[in-house]
Amino acid sequence: MPLPPDFKETLRHKTDEQLYDMLVHKADYLPETLDATRTELNRRNLPVEEQTEPAVPVETTEAKPQTTKFQTTLTFIGILCAILFVSAVCRGIVRDLMKGWLQSRNTAEQAPQRYEDQDWQGRTCSGLTLQAPFPLLSRGDKSADFSPGLRATIERADGFEANTRSIKVTVDCTVYKESAKLDPNVDRALDRSINAVLNVAAKQAGINNPDWKVDRIEVSGLNARRANWVVKRTPQYIYCAVVVIQKGKRSWMVVAFSESEDAAVIVNRMLDSIQISH
Repeated sequence: MPLPPDFKETLRHKTDEQLYDMLVHKADYLPETLDATRTELNRRNLPVEEQTEPAVPVETTEAKPQTTKFQTTLTFIGILCAILFVSAVCRGIVRDLMKGWLQSRNTAEQAPQRYEDQDWQGRTCSGLTLQAPFPLLSRGDKSADFSPGLRATIERADGFEANTRSIKVTVDCTVYKESAKLDPNVDRALDRSINAVLNVAAKQAGINNPDWKVDRIEVSGLNARRANWVVKRTPQYIYCAVVVIQKGKRSWMVVAFSESEDAAVIVNRMLDSIQISH
């Protein structure tokens, strides 16, 4: 299948990590798209290798052999493991979130939602505070839900959620063990995480390659990322918005879905109010 004339230019504007993410998740792309991605990596003089599953770091600091097809550049392997680590956690969280939300929205009665100013209150979730017109209920420590490899690196994974007729919001705070080898480049880790979340959310919703733009923001003086995508196909409307924040060995992820434009306004007001306590 021929690619759009401007596709090569689109690839030129993607980050290195976004290109590698396409190769990691090659089942989601056409062969022609993957060939063009490899060509772009070659143009940047970067190694072009394949991997079928994201790598996961181990808890111990001792070097252990790992099965991987990334054999040409040890430095590149280490970087890829690190940047995939936090995003693997994010992918798992949002995958479960999307499944539950899509199931509930098929049966829940949909009706316009209206909130008064007095409904908006500060809601605190493991060091993150935001304004919301409804409570966010604790889901407890969710670290046991992760795979053994990820679980070995996590101290706690606190979750909070609200599920209304037209809005689903989750706040997840993940605390990693001191032995966990996170990517020292926070900007790269944040970019990787938010793109992973947006990709999984779209895939679970059955949406192919929605457009989104990631904004670099600051939340309480901390580096963060914010992005959203929206699908408007009458009668379907799905809005997904994400904020990812990292501070040392702790990361926060806020994911919200809505299925009306009015509800999307509420979601954005919530995300605008996020603060992190120091």
